[in-house]
Amino acid sequence: MDDAQPLYAERSTSGGAKLRYSFPDQAVPLSAMDNKFANLERYPRIKMYSHRSGMVIYEMFDAGARTPRQRQWRALDLSRQEFYSGNGKLTRVSF
Repeated sequence: MDDAQPLYAERSTSGGAKLRYSFPDQAVPLSAMDNKFANLERYPRIKMYSHRSGMVIYEMFDAGARTPRQRQWRALDLSRQEFYSGNGKLTRVSF
């Protein structure tokens, strides 16, 4: 699946670092895992991974989208939200 944004290249590569997806709006059939998960983009999803800075990043995707509509950076003492337009352009940031 091609959800990879430039920021994803800076993910943590330390032992145990994992990429996780959750699907908050509906159940996803097992057939979506065919062809290296290429069909997952059909569903609204949240991608979670650790950044090398130690923060955890959550990217929210709409069904059919390859660019996130929202990205959240989370740590114990900081939270940052980035909002994106349909074409992937940053529109707003809040702390």
